[in-house]
Amino acid sequence: MASKLEELINTVQREVTRLVTLHQDLRGEVDAANLIEIRERQAVLDSTIAELKKRAEEAERRGERLAILESQFSELKKQFEEKDRRSWQFWLGVGVVVITFVANLTINLLMFFARKPG
Repeated sequence: MASKLEELINTVQREVTRLVTLHQDLRGEVDAANLIEIRERQAVLDSTIAELKKRAEEAERRGERLAILESQFSELKKQFEEKDRRSWQFWLGVGVVVITFVANLTINLLMFFARKPG
């Protein structure tokens, strides 16, 4: 009976050893599968990060260009307002000259016709 018990214990120990080996193999495969999946996800994340950095740089360059365009537009607007103001000043000056000329002509004509002959 002792030998049968020893035989059963040896059989159980062999099965346990076989199960431990299978468990280690299975764990190795699971680790490898997870590692591959993690590497694939990491590759996707790396490409996404690279694309986001590229877009951020493009947005920054667009922002710089937009700032330049805004300053140029502001400068053009100031120049247009200055030109408009000067135009009004010119036409106001022309109007004053014409009014002065007409008033002077009127006064001279009145003086000419108001003189008494002789």
